[in-house]
Amino acid sequence: MSEWLTLKEASDLLGVHPSTLRRWSDEGKINTIRTRGGHRRFHRRDIEALLQQGITSHSEPQIDSLAGRVHSQHPEWGQTLGKEARTQARELGQRLLGLLMQYILQAGDETRLLQQSRDVGREYGRLIAAAGFSLLETVEAFLYFRRQVTTMALKLPSFPQPEDSQALRELHERLDHFMNEVLLGTIEGFESVSMKG
Repeated sequence: MSEWLTLKEASDLLGVHPSTLRRWSDEGKINTIRTRGGHRRFHRRDIEALLQQGITSHSEPQIDSLAGRVHSQHPEWGQTLGKEARTQARELGQRLLGLLMQYILQAGDETRLLQQSRDVGREYGRLIAAAGFSLLETVEAFLYFRRQVTTMALKLPSFPQPEDSQALRELHERLDHFMNEVLLGTIEGFESVSMKG
């Protein structure tokens, strides 16, 4: 496996659009080298560091699009969550998508990635509980987001497209395992807030 990634490989791994990664490079937020032909190359270590940070300070078009769909399909969620909480939820969504891609592509320590996914779930749970959602509403929101995040991941060019039924079954099992960890973390986070109140 090469230590240097193309723009497409790096952006797919991060779950961001190539233009976003180009902009981050131009702004000095991530180091790159240039090939003789002028193409950018990103060191795998730098991409993994961004993933660990959760790339939370940047707005991502896919996540913003998801936020728009949520607002139109579930306006009550937007009314219940304040602007700051919606921003936090969007940032958590970016982080979760990046972790999911690493996990599916087996681009890191699986135990660590599953723990981080559960940690993101805990943050979601605390955020939602603090906004006054019930546990049922929290699980309903999780199921909605699970479907949306999975759909977004499936559309990324770097997402595996198994050709046989066994590989497809294994991929779905990995997706389920990852998202189950997020759900358990969400419930843990929710309970940590609701038990205090």
